[in-house]
Amino acid sequence: MVRPRFWVIIGAVLVLLTVALVILTSDFRSTESQRADTEELRALLGTWVCVGYDAEGNDDVPLGQALPFGLNTKYWITGNTCTCTWEVRGFGGKTISGEITLYPERSPKGIDWEFEYKGKKVTKPGIYEVEGDSLRLCWALDGEDRPKHIRRKEGDGQIVRVMLLEREK
Repeated sequence: MVRPRFWVIIGAVLVLLTVALVILTSDFRSTESQRADTEELRALLGTWVCVGYDAEGNDDVPLGQALPFGLNTKYWITGNTCTCTWEVRGFGGKTISGEITLYPERSPKGIDWEFEYKGKKVTKPGIYEVEGDSLRLCWALDGEDRPKHIRRKEGDGQIVRVMLLEREK
């Protein structure tokens, strides 16, 4: 006759094996995909200076500090941290810092920036293009979905605001 305690032990072992299997298979991303993320992040590391801003999403972003909210905008990307500073006309400097998550496998490449603003956690979805020492960032407007493209497309109803940044040397 099999004892009830035996079945309790067998049940516990099966539960532990199931939990271990779930943990071992929970990382759905391949090592190759993780390596691509690391290489993509490495391409973004450094100090980036805003040299142009376009509220229309035209192919040619006009050069010059034409940001509606401030001057001398810079982004520092170190590891998974992104810090942005700018000067508000007549009010001095402002800084926002938070964690970024990249989605380089998407088309266009995606970026999420999580930071705290006025005591609330904010997640700003965006897209980006990096070519050598040039970076185009396109953040969603507050409450909007991630932009679908960096350049404007007639009839899609999307407002595209693009920052052109160059790597500071």
